[in-house]
Amino acid sequence: MTLEDQIIQNLKREKIDIHSKKLLLAVSGGKDSMALLDILFRLKVNFVVAHMNYQLRANDSNLDEALVIETCEKLKIPYFTKKVDTSLFCKEQQVSTQEGARILRYSWFEELIQEHQLDWMTTAHHEEDNKETFIQNLKRGSGLRGLKSMVILQNSRFKPLLYISRNEIDEYAETNKINFRQDASNNQNHYQRNLIRNEFLPLAENLLVGFGKGITQSISKLKLDYEYLQNTLYKEKESVCYFEGEDCIIKNYKNLHKRLLFFILESYDFNSYQMEDIISSSQTGKSIENEKFGAVAHQDDLIVFPISKNEFLEVEIKELGVHSFETFDLIIEKTEKPKTFTQNLSCIYIDADAISFPLIIRNWKEGDKFSPLGMSGSKKISDFLTDLKIPLHRKKNIKVLISNQKILWVVNCALSNPFKIKNSSKNILKIETIFKK
Repeated sequence: MTLEDQIIQNLKREKIDIHSKKLLLAVSGGKDSMALLDILFRLKVNFVVAHMNYQLRANDSNLDEALVIETCEKLKIPYFTKKVDTSLFCKEQQVSTQEGARILRYSWFEELIQEHQLDWMTTAHHEEDNKETFIQNLKRGSGLRGLKSMVILQNSRFKPLLYISRNEIDEYAETNKINFRQDASNNQNHYQRNLIRNEFLPLAENLLVGFGKGITQSISKLKLDYEYLQNTLYKEKESVCYFEGEDCIIKNYKNLHKRLLFFILESYDFNSYQMEDIISSSQTGKSIENEKFGAVAHQDDLIVFPISKNEFLEVEIKELGVHSFETFDLIIEKTEKPKTFTQNLSCIYIDADAISFPLIIRNWKEGDKFSPLGMSGSKKISDFLTDLKIPLHRKKNIKVLISNQKILWVVNCALSNPFKIKNSSKNILKIETIFKK
């Protein structure tokens, strides 16, 4: 079986149709990427080439670029090249050379994909690269997600050589007389990946024959385990979470398996330190927060909610109509006396003769009191909201509607007794809030 046939067979097993896509192929000028360029050309795949000149190796960098251009022009393959001052970029961004080069190339590749409507960013990562990734992730203490290492296609990043060995690529390059450039930096062991490639893996293979093959087999099994675990976690997540508006309520979170809880919180961008912090705390009201989401322990549940600006209001409402605010509209209109009353807390009916304009809508304050409908006497709003078991993150955004210095409505929570409809009421107002998406 030829290497081309082997690649096609691997892609069929992964249910990947390479001929229905237009690829961006990253080509450095090295053996792996030049071999992949030749393979894709022979397979009649629709692709373009991108080469970034990092200007890190004096004239060698220019010779790499020249080889890529020469090959593409000979085969009539569309190509893009770009020169960047990598050293200056890394100095300005205070990152390592490897990290800086990675940032530069992937940001450019993304620009090309968007501009030219390409489908997949394609690289020449192969089986040995996957072994190196496995060792690096093992050293970092990664779980299944890290130890499964790379996959052929993920998030539009395509690695068709991932199940192909270094020896097979070498043989292909020699048989097909592939022109390539040797990057001397690949032999410098001050980069961790190079140290693993040049020192660790050969030593491990010498001491433990079959070590490399064992890693490849383990990666394959870990990939299956990870896929099964993910599918199971998605199903279990649906059974333990429910939603109230934009809030995700995780029921009885302390009783959940830690891996399931981590899976849920990871999807909201919380890191492992934050997750451990809130899991280990027995404090009601304990919270964690990132740029987009917050999570707060509320009785036996954990509530995850989007971070939003607190909308502080103190606005006069001088007439009937639609009054628009940042997160909601308040609609006040005349209506008929309703035949039945529903439990819809976002809509109330009041005796119009019990109020006078202007009304005031504002955030509730400590010390605010009102007379909840159906109750005798007055009650502090803070106590009322606590009785309703409203979580802290919702409390701070509760509004009150006021007439003649009296609270007529704790918005979306409760009407005040003095403003309710009586048998003698002749003029009725309907007041409703509609939240914006």
